Amino acid sequence: LSALKQTATKTNEMDLPKIDGFISPDKFQAAFKAVKERTTSSPSGLHYTLWKVLAADDDLASWLSLLMSLPFMYGFAHQRWATMADVMLEKKKNVRKIHQLRIIGILEADFNTALKIIFGKELMTRAENVGLNNEQWGSRKNRTTSTDAAMRKMMTFEYGRYMKATIGLFPNDQTACFDRMQPKLVAVHAHLLGCDRNVLDCKLATLQQMKRHIKTALGMSKEYYAESPTEPAIEGEIQGKADVPSLWSMVSSSLLDAHRMVYEGIELPGVRGGPGIKKNNDGYVDDVDTWAGAIEQEEGIAQMVMETLRRGAQSWANLQDVVGQSVAFHKSFCQILAFKIVKGSYEIDYETEHHMVLQDSCDAPTQIKFISADKPNPGLGFHIAPNGNQRHEFESRYDKVQHMCSAAQSCFLKQWEAKKMLNERLVPQISYGMRLAQFTTKQCHRLDVITMKTFLPFLKVNRSMPRAVVHGPIQFGGMDIVKHQSLQDQWNLDYFVQSLRWDKTIADDIITVLDAYQVASGFVTPVLASPNIAVDYLAQGLISHIRSRLKSLNGELHVERATQPSL
Repeated sequence: LSALKQTATKTNEMDLPKIDGFISPDKFQAAFKAVKERTTSSPSGLHYTLWKVLAADDDLASWLSLLMSLPFMYGFAHQRWATMADVMLEKKKNVRKIHQLRIIGILEADFNTALKIIFGKELMTRAENVGLNNEQWGSRKNRTTSTDAAMRKMMTFEYGRYMKATIGLFPNDQTACFDRMQPKLVAVHAHLLGCDRNVLDCKLATLQQMKRHIKTALGMSKEYYAESPTEPAIEGEIQGKADVPSLWSMVSSSLLDAHRMVYEGIELPGVRGGPGIKKNNDGYVDDVDTWAGAIEQEEGIAQMVMETLRRGAQSWANLQDVVGQSVAFHKSFCQILAFKIVKGSYEIDYETEHHMVLQDSCDAPTQIKFISADKPNPGLGFHIAPNGNQRHEFESRYDKVQHMCSAAQSCFLKQWEAKKMLNERLVPQISYGMRLAQFTTKQCHRLDVITMKTFLPFLKVNRSMPRAVVHGPIQFGGMDIVKHQSLQDQWNLDYFVQSLRWDKTIADDIITVLDAYQVASGFVTPVLASPNIAVDYLAQGLISHIRSRLKSLNGELHVERATQPSL
């Protein structure tokens, strides 16, 4: 608790100008112009289509933006805003157990848009300028995708494989994260960042007076449930409210700052004075990976790392309890990348087993599941195994492509419909993980085969058509049908270079791993600038994959910040 209190004493937060809740006509118009018209909203019927039309008129926008601002400027609840509808959606397809459904709140369009402007834009920009924790990803500008957090995880394990470092990981998830957020506690975070009290009074009063109807396929209920003075308060934020992701970013940033004060985390030194990798966690919204590690190899080092990891995991769970959150121990597990000497060389130890027991807020013990280094963590949308194998990720992608191809074969698609399904459904489905994919030529060919067998007949193309015509760009007479190895190269190399050019957290991790690969290779020539030099004796990983693809493409990559060894 004392560590969490200290996070609220940043000197640059004390004298911030107030966010008073006034919404200018320009912000009003821009917000409604950007929103998607099909977004479900407004139990009253004043949905986004009407607001987009109204916002397009300058005179109406000037008047309506003022009306939207008044409740926030003077701290009262608008009665129309205090009505919402709850809907329940499946988290997993065809799984309709009540505890595995997600409750989404449908609010008035103008109320939700105002929250997005004030909290999602103005307050979040303020928070970024003051400084949020760099271990937190998701719901933040230039940090929205889970790929960035997954890249950090991949680079950490890759460093361990090159430098034979012992690395422990505790992937965990919060239970009903947004539903357990305490509105009054969240208001304290917002107030520290300069949000005016009237703005917060309006938000809290609206939540307190909220009449919550239930919406199903049969329509919306006439009855509702709400807070009563004689009953316990309905705590928690509403999933679907536009300010919740930004507010959680601020809360989780404070939690990560506090964790840094009570736990040392992992520190992997950079080679020859490089940036190194130093962190406690990698967090994406409510998914958090807690780390521990050691660069030294000595007797009992794996046990020491796991004990350090247990302390870090327990302190993280304790911090969640302070703000009303709870770590889902039943969904968590731990694993370790450890090494043993086999015939004079270090090899990954797949036989090591460790036990971790954590306690919840009631001191009830829970045995955390342990999995070996060849098993992946399926979190963050990508299957990452500590030993670097991507067999599980390929199988997952193959199953998704196969499922979509089976769905296409069961339909009577016209030629244009098949082309649209291929480009707008299948390609985005497979492209998501290609930034980090390291599939072999044979694996990519398997994806091509199942795709071509399904879609070429729909497109009236003979299966024996030369592949240069099938996959070639349209401007050169081709049909521009997806080829998975080319798709992987485009996303993979583009994301790698983009991360280096941004020169931020991920770039530091890449440079650290690249330097480790350079030293482990034993070569003086920069490894990405000379991919023709065979380095088959190092562990598999992203650097090795990029070198092999550069060699195939007859290319090279010069990284300015990388170590330049000398004899």
